[in-house]
Order: sequence, then structure tokens, then C-alpha cells
Amino acid sequence: MDADNPIPFGYKCAWLAIQTDDPDAVVSTLGLMGVRNSNWKQGIESAYRGEVFVTPVINDWVLTVSNSLPEYPEKKGKDNLTPLIGILGKKFTNVQYFGTHRVVDYHAWLLAKNGKIIRRYAFLGEKGETLCDEGELTTEEKELLTTA
Repeated sequence: MDADNPIPFGYKCAWLAIQTDDPDAVVSTLGLMGVRNSNWKQGIESAYRGEVFVTPVINDWVLTVSNSLPEYPEKKGKDNLTPLIGILGKKFTNVQYFGTHRVVDYHAWLLAKNGKIIRRYAFLGEKGETLCDEGELTTEEKELLTTA
């Protein structure tokens, strides 16, 4: 398999950014089975087919990308995201979740440090509904609000 450079992703999928220099620890913690080596092109294509692509280390972070990662549930839906973050938080000190879906205008972000969820926000534009808005605004969010 030919090595390649990172390629764009993000629409219609979710990804985790995990601060670590050990992709194997991410694979192990997630309990992934049938793991195989992949370059970026093959990995992202697989992620959009429902598999999980675990990237090499990028500036002390490992990303996991898939359209099968949990999303924030609507008000009465089952929350599969929080337990996943709990599992990762036991092993890694800094975990972030991102989710997007352009068709329904879904956007989500979560920040967990030392196993504790610090901030989470999710919006479903199709319904004009904030699915989740918990935790104190981060410095970056406050700065964005003052410049908007």
C-alpha cells in the first residue's frame, strides 16, 4: 500500500480527536476488531462505509473517523456517545468529539478532560433544535461570540 498525505473529511460523519502518541492504544481501548493497515485515502473511504479509520499520530493527536460513530440523540433517543467518551476518558486525558451531517445541518462538539465531560454542544438545524448545550463556554467560544 502506498503512503499518502492526509485528505479532507468531515461531512456526514463523526470523529474523535484523542491526545496521544499511541494509535494502538486507541484501537485497543475502542475494542476494534479486524484491524488492518491503511493509508489515508483507503481509510477515509472505509470510514464512509461504516468502518473506523484510526489515523497515525498528528501533532500528538490520533483521530478516529467513521460515519458509524454515535451522534447526539434527539431529546428522547438513546445516548451512546457519553458511554463511549467515558471509556476513552479512563485511558486518555484529552478527548474531543466532532460530528457533522450537512443534509440535516447537524453539528456537534464535545470536550472531555481527565474522564470528565467539560463542554458539549449539538445542534440539529433541520429542526432548529439544540440537542445539547452543557458546560461553561470555552474561552474560544466566548471570543467567537464577541466577534460575531
